[in-house]
Amino acid sequence: MVHHHNTTSSPSVQKATDTATSLKILKGLIQCLSSTQALFYNYKQLPIQRMLDFDFLCEETVIPVHSTSKVACAVHPTTVVFINFASFRSAAASSKLALKQPTIRVVAIIAEGVPESDTKELIFYARSNNKVVIGPATVGGIQAGAFKIGDTAGTIDNIIQCKLYRPGCVGFVSKSDGMSNELHNTITCVTDGIYEGIAIGGDGAKSGGEMESAQAKNQALKDAGTEVPTSFESFETSIKETYEKLVRSHVMRGYKCPQSLKREWVSVT
Repeated sequence: MVHHHNTTSSPSVQKATDTATSLKILKGLIQCLSSTQALFYNYKQLPIQRMLDFDFLCEETVIPVHSTSKVACAVHPTTVVFINFASFRSAAASSKLALKQPTIRVVAIIAEGVPESDTKELIFYARSNNKVVIGPATVGGIQAGAFKIGDTAGTIDNIIQCKLYRPGCVGFVSKSDGMSNELHNTITCVTDGIYEGIAIGGDGAKSGGEMESAQAKNQALKDAGTEVPTSFESFETSIKETYEKLVRSHVMRGYKCPQSLKREWVSVT
């Protein structure tokens, strides 16, 4: 998600350092996500409507429109997240402009096909200014019951089914948009639910890069002490067993779920 080249460090050590730094930057934002405000760039009706449904359900909400990102940030100085729905042709330039705004701390880039050189430039600029880039090619992210970025988790019906209207104890990071939606359902079925989940994006592994292969990544995770399932079919069982083990050892406290959100609560017109 965030990379900064350092010729004195090995790739694996640097990657771990970058991840830790990114999580530290996001920590303050995550702690106040229930009150986080976001700007979106370029009008994409469906994902924006789903974001509003998640926040307001049946309420009618008026959204102000501004001529430029700079003006929008000036008018809404408490906004810290910039969600960029621009096409791959203009995503880099508009994201760079957003990162230059002092109030913006996180830029989520939805577009696929952003040139790798542009992506590296954005990541370097964000790192240098203590900010975070999510994506490109991300479906977004969600903190259950608090904040939703982009089209992650899909429709309000799916959000209710996966109990994303209230926080659980489990978080996840995914590079695959499709896998993110699968994980929402899988984790909800075998644990007390999602606390937060994010798709970091990425248009695929480097050509010929052995360290970018699934096998290499799985082995690196195993070497770090992570529970890695032997196949996708055993993935759900692995999550369930790991969660139950953590609850038994009091590392994680199981959440007693309230009654499911009644359908009629969200069907009022």
